[in-house]
Amino acid sequence: MALARARERRDGVCTNPEPPAPLCQSTIPAAIDGRCDESALREIRSTPTKIKLLSIAHYNPRPLWLNIKSPYIPSKESEKTPEWQKTEKCERRLFGRYGGASGVDPAKLWPSHVRLEELAAEDREWHPPIEVMLESIAAREREREKEQRRMER
Repeated sequence: MALARARERRDGVCTNPEPPAPLCQSTIPAAIDGRCDESALREIRSTPTKIKLLSIAHYNPRPLWLNIKSPYIPSKESEKTPEWQKTEKCERRLFGRYGGASGVDPAKLWPSHVRLEELAAEDREWHPPIEVMLESIAAREREREKEQRRMER
């Protein structure tokens, strides 16, 4: 019975006396307008089944490139493993890609206290507070004014 219905749907021919329920009403103008009166129902019922089936997008997603079932986790003890795969950056990437299946301890992914202090010092150097920036701008303006006064004399 189900095979016969599938063939009918494929061929666009329906021997069932009841019209099939519309699979995708967004292509039918009555459904877009939001009308639910008798004329809208007649319009939906008169739409051929083949058009209804063709209006549905055939979604075949591309398979993931990630092998989640058996991820490649490099061995740190192996001599064949390249040095770049033994770094903390690679461990972070593995944890981001495979999560807990990577076998990486999440506590290792955060920077140490020493590294945090280095980052804070670097941040203070390259991105000073607004007060320091305003002071440096005022000092530059004072220097320009002094130069202009010297040039005028």
